[in-house]
Amino acid sequence: MKKFLSLFLAAAMILCMMPAMAFADEDFSMQPDEKVKLELKSGKTTATVTAKDNYSIVAEVTGTEVDKSQVTVTLGMQNIAGLGIKDMKKHELTFNTGLASSEVDLNVWLENVLKFSGCIINGKVNDKVFDYTVAKDDDSPKWMATPNTEDAVRAAWRTLTGTDLLTANTNETADNSKIIIGHGAYLQIGKEKLVFDEKDGNCTIDNISTAEGLSAAVNTIKEHAQLTTDAAPAEKNIEIYLPKGSVLQISSSSVTLKRDMYIRSDVDVAAGENAPLAALRTAVNGNNDAMAEVIKALVNMFNNVVKSVDKGSFDVELLGGYTVTYNGTSVTVPYGTAVSKAIEKLNLTGTQFNESGTVTEDMTLTKKDPTPPSGGGAVTPGDNVTNDPGDKTTTADVNTSTGADGKATATVDKTTADKIVDKAVENKSEEIIIDAKTTGNANAAEINLPAETVKDIVEKTEANVVVKTDVAEVVLDQKAAEAVAEKATTGTVSIVVEKVKEDDKQVHIELKVVTANGNVTDFKGGNVKVTLALPAALKDKEVVCVYIDEKGNYTKVAGTKNADGTYTFNTGHFSTYAIMTAEEADKVIKAQEKAKNDKLKAGVKATTIKASSSAKKKSITIKWKKSYGYKVDYFQVFRSTKKNSGYGTKAFYTTKSGTQKSYKNTKALKKGTRYYYKVRGVRKIDGVKVYTKWSNKAIRTAK
Repeated sequence: MKKFLSLFLAAAMILCMMPAMAFADEDFSMQPDEKVKLELKSGKTTATVTAKDNYSIVAEVTGTEVDKSQVTVTLGMQNIAGLGIKDMKKHELTFNTGLASSEVDLNVWLENVLKFSGCIINGKVNDKVFDYTVAKDDDSPKWMATPNTEDAVRAAWRTLTGTDLLTANTNETADNSKIIIGHGAYLQIGKEKLVFDEKDGNCTIDNISTAEGLSAAVNTIKEHAQLTTDAAPAEKNIEIYLPKGSVLQISSSSVTLKRDMYIRSDVDVAAGENAPLAALRTAVNGNNDAMAEVIKALVNMFNNVVKSVDKGSFDVELLGGYTVTYNGTSVTVPYGTAVSKAIEKLNLTGTQFNESGTVTEDMTLTKKDPTPPSGGGAVTPGDNVTNDPGDKTTTADVNTSTGADGKATATVDKTTADKIVDKAVENKSEEIIIDAKTTGNANAAEINLPAETVKDIVEKTEANVVVKTDVAEVVLDQKAAEAVAEKATTGTVSIVVEKVKEDDKQVHIELKVVTANGNVTDFKGGNVKVTLALPAALKDKEVVCVYIDEKGNYTKVAGTKNADGTYTFNTGHFSTYAIMTAEEADKVIKAQEKAKNDKLKAGVKATTIKASSSAKKKSITIKWKKSYGYKVDYFQVFRSTKKNSGYGTKAFYTTKSGTQKSYKNTKALKKGTRYYYKVRGVRKIDGVKVYTKWSNKAIRTAK
């Protein structure tokens, strides 16, 4: 399910921000490495965006004339375990515009789109940042959006689909494509704001494939939405707000928001036009052929977007909505909002609260008590920071609270943070210890400290940073701390340690360093030492440590079982790790290697080759082109003077590499004789030769 949503949403984002593109297959089909394929057909034009297993998006357009009366959309899915889909499954839906059937030349309407050469997309999902490079193929009308760092893209979509933001469902008994826009949703562009609050209840659009088509959908939106043209500026040029409960359903597959969602972008939609939404409203309210004017206004807006981002870059943020509550009153704000801003929205400016930093989860504010409790025992900031000159350590005991979900949270306030740095400098400490352990047994811990403090530790001391929690002890050496300081220029640094699974065979922990500029996943040559207590069932067994990547693949990591029943491993990047029995690790890794090889074999076997030939005096040249997706080690060229036999079992010619794309045959040629050539690729996988499909036969008569 996560993989399906990751790819589908990635494809949707690219589709919204770049020209319509397509694979030009006559019949709808999918390659083995394709997970989701979205195809649009209208008139003589076919357009498709395909999301691949490696999160790249490949797209192409064929034809430039569309039938303005309708468009058919086909969504294909395959090999998506979360939906129980193995073989290809497709959903098809025809949208009727309500306009008379006639052909429209896209060269006139989408001049900028068809000239689009590429751009950079900078994305963020909550705290996960990633970027795509979009480029046009020089030899064909094809574009590709490639993630610059695949792990970063995977982490971002995992945040979107693997937390509490979305839920997906497939119900084979339901087949009703629809969109449900929650009451209060809005679209803001500059000072224009289209708000869905004109009519009580949600706005449900489920009639787009009826005879009324898009006209009915537009009328439904008109009933629910109103436009203001002098709204207060949003955080970015475009802001979309969708309340929780909003739904996108395609046939029997649906995605529902479990939290409010904010989508922001700095794209210049107007591109010289002062009021694109007002222009759209004028088109909607037109009397003569209003639907045509609506479509034209939408196309013009899209065309302007493409023009503004071509050869440039733009930002897109998808942020969950989190609630901040005080005394029974709540306000919803996007992920990463300053707590002080949430307090302002609650009309509590001037009141002092214990919480600070940014909103990264639902939270309840607690009012500061200016008077310390009587009876002794009150600790003032700084009293909990001590030096040990003998061990060269500075230790801060920080207050930690554990929620009902078992997560322990500790925040180092500014006064304590300054004291930590000052005392570490004074003591020439080699370790700065932040002790956030509790008397309980929390299954997750989050330690927050000012980004400025991390910078000061790096610049003013030579100390390693030790964080002690109930889940694990984490030690960042100076180089790792430097990588964190480089990323965390402002705001708060959060070190998160979470036990995500534990049984008799294994214990999994997830490690994160979260900053306002995104997660720190690579410590740039620095080292982090992690020590955690082994479950009782593992203490007497042979155990190993494995790194689990975003695809769930296991890789062994060096580690040591300690005499005190703990286990220590070192890492240069944060992700998910597991301590497990060696037997279980070997079993999983062997199964994964087999699955990987099986997938490669299937991909190579499904690879197609297109061959062609040309002749000159005493030579025939054969050229071929392999389908995109799977590499081969070399190619074999077979020759015969008969169309369907006589090729033999030994190749007439074998290339030296899998990148060679032609062969010039000059030997054993007889003038006037017709020769037939066919080509196949070969790749050795797990000691076995695997062959691509045969090419078509390239036929040429020798001169």
